[in-house]
Amino acid sequence: MLLQKRVLLLLVTLTSLLIVTVAMTTADGGPDLARISEETGLVASLTAVSADCVFDGDYGVYLCPEAESDALPVQDPVAHAQAVARLVDGGLLLIPDSTDDRVMAFDPMTGDLIDPDYIPADPDNLSTPIEAILSASGMSILVSDQIDDVVQEYDLDGNYIGVFAPAGGADTSILDNIRGIALRDNGNLLVSVASGSNSNAIAEFDTAGNYLGNFVANGDGGLNSPFDVAPRPTDWMVPGINSDAVHLYDLVGNYVSDLTAVNTFPEQAAEIPNTNVLVANFSGDSGVLEYLADGTFVGLYDVVTGNRGVYELPNGNILTTNGSGVYEIDRAGALVDTKISDVSARFITHIVMDEPPTAIELVAFDAAVNADGSVTLTWETAAEVANAGFHIYRSADAAATVDTATRVSAEMIAANGSAGAGASYRFTDTPAAGVWYYFLADIATDGATGWHGPAQAVTQAPTSAALTAFDGGNSTLLTTVLLLFLILAAMGSTAVTIRRRN
Repeated sequence: MLLQKRVLLLLVTLTSLLIVTVAMTTADGGPDLARISEETGLVASLTAVSADCVFDGDYGVYLCPEAESDALPVQDPVAHAQAVARLVDGGLLLIPDSTDDRVMAFDPMTGDLIDPDYIPADPDNLSTPIEAILSASGMSILVSDQIDDVVQEYDLDGNYIGVFAPAGGADTSILDNIRGIALRDNGNLLVSVASGSNSNAIAEFDTAGNYLGNFVANGDGGLNSPFDVAPRPTDWMVPGINSDAVHLYDLVGNYVSDLTAVNTFPEQAAEIPNTNVLVANFSGDSGVLEYLADGTFVGLYDVVTGNRGVYELPNGNILTTNGSGVYEIDRAGALVDTKISDVSARFITHIVMDEPPTAIELVAFDAAVNADGSVTLTWETAAEVANAGFHIYRSADAAATVDTATRVSAEMIAANGSAGAGASYRFTDTPAAGVWYYFLADIATDGATGWHGPAQAVTQAPTSAALTAFDGGNSTLLTTVLLLFLILAAMGSTAVTIRRRN
């Protein structure tokens, strides 16, 4: 009898383990660690490989943070300046790297790497970045973070601004295990939500990051574990990795139909210029899947597998990503080029600015004449994009240019602002007596010069005396002071300041 009870207990235990792992198993019956890792954004392991690992009963495995590089990369200012300059010259392809918690920038024409550290490594604020897009204001970058459950915001120089959504910080009742993001035409932010009490939905936020509710309701149309939210002219595509389909929703978030079933892990979806749809598929039919606009299957391009991100280059080749790098492939099944290796690359997003960002957004530029004849120039910026610093110029001509005015700042005045925050500056000049016009030149990191002004200053020779405080309460003292003042003035004395002390 005792033996029978022990056997029964063993069977119950084994059955319990089977229940929690059946949803994520490989062909040999073991847990599919790669799929669990991709779904959660953490590294799935059968053992606790570090003290940071936590056992997850739902999957029956340990979930561990992704290991960072031994030495985090450092931003190259030359490469970064080239990337910033490209924002309005064809734009950039932004691809997050979740190994080093950064965002890389690539050429949208060739797919070539421009700046591997467009947003430099930031493990303090990023854990598993998935997608980076241009914000509705056009002056910052939004980055979805799968593990931290927030959308972070960075300025165009790659400096951290703060949490954009949810406003006020992480709230797992709104966002939990997030992946792809996109903007509606009205500027509102859409975020795919896979877990927690708001799971299997597309959440919506206004342009200040305030939660507005769900654009796609929880589980609508059978949606299960959405991995992306991608626009087309008349609908939105939402791949679901557990519903094994690309679902379609109209422009206000109502379920329409399924574009296609997918075997078995569709991540990023993208409409290409001929209206076909490309889908990066992580497992099952792993590779890049292509469909007609109505969902008719065109082909599978599987020279690279474990796919996450996808983008069609102008030459007709496909740029795709996986946990090892960024690759250019063709539809004939050839690997054309490896753009970068040894990175955990994620979604690919093309960003481009409609108008060039000014090197600075100037709030004020003023000139004040001091008692000693010097002139103090003050200016304030609200934002600075790729700005190296400033020079001050002076001229007697109100229409002077950088070529005709005299530069009075011997050294460049270093920039202190960024795209997300401006700064205040001060400079003092000592000109001869006269009417002067001052100009401010901002110098971009690529050498381009902006020209601001003029600020007028009328200077005279210093006065012989300046009475800065006066108390006439004592008539005897007043008489003495006036007599002394007249004597000194007659003698051509240098400036005197007199103040009565009580």
